[in-house]
Amino acid sequence: MTLTKLLSIGGMVVASGVAAATNLLFATDSGAVISQTQLEDYGDRVTSVSQGGLAYGSEGGFTPNVVLDYTNNVGLWGTGYGDLPTAIWGRNSTSSSTSDATPVSFTLTADPGFLVRLRSIRLADWNGSPLVTTFRVLDGTNAELFNWQGIPDGTTNTLITFPSVVGESLTVTWNNGWNTAGRELVFSQEAVPEPATLTILGVAALAALRKRSK
Repeated sequence: MTLTKLLSIGGMVVASGVAAATNLLFATDSGAVISQTQLEDYGDRVTSVSQGGLAYGSEGGFTPNVVLDYTNNVGLWGTGYGDLPTAIWGRNSTSSSTSDATPVSFTLTADPGFLVRLRSIRLADWNGSPLVTTFRVLDGTNAELFNWQGIPDGTTNTLITFPSVVGESLTVTWNNGWNTAGRELVFSQEAVPEPATLTILGVAALAALRKRSK
């Protein structure tokens, strides 16, 4: 059983500093959409609500031990996706048709000795263009940790929360990149549990699995 799977079972995690999280607004300090060039480093090792003129939200702290890597398909947009003032979308998508499944994808990676935990994200559809979106989170081995399917709200937005998605590396991805955009990805970091804690978690996880199998 991998560390990621162990920590995900039943949400049984002994967390360190889990309340301290970063909120990705994809905006400059003035509230404008950040440029494609600025996106390259946006979200890396966040320690303040403003870094290099780019804005972040704080949920009681930040994530200095987490970096983000975006695929070339990810772009930035202003108004038009529900009520999100700024958002990321699939800029290489060709149309809003159901045949266009071009995904949005980016990966959060924690430094050695740390884990990254996802908290929530807001998704919205392009005004008047509802499509069923599949939103997924994968670990470093491409194992699926989370799956949500639905039609994001095109008037306001849809808040997706994660019950217990944590690992050394997490990839966030969704299809219909032209039609569906996201904002306010909230994530936190925490220290890898000590070996004694892992032993306790392992025993608890096995007990939970046995209980479910009865």
